[in-house]
Amino acid sequence: MLKKFLFISLLLPLLASCMSMAGNHRVVILQHPETMDFQNCEVDKWGLDKHFKNNEECVKNYQKLGYIVWGSR
Repeated sequence: MLKKFLFISLLLPLLASCMSMAGNHRVVILQHPETMDFQNCEVDKWGLDKHFKNNEECVKNYQKLGYIVWGSR
């Protein structure tokens, strides 16, 4: 009984972290329409919520400079 509880208590946070990443893009590619320069905003390999928030800030900062979202994956 204790082993099952321990297993479930370790498994639930792992599943919750995977669910929080669903629908979020790990890489956003931006292009400046005048210079045709490309920039990437990427989430690191750990993919924590704060990293996705940092990625959103990166995209917003480039958009303020005139870049447009070219693609994401």
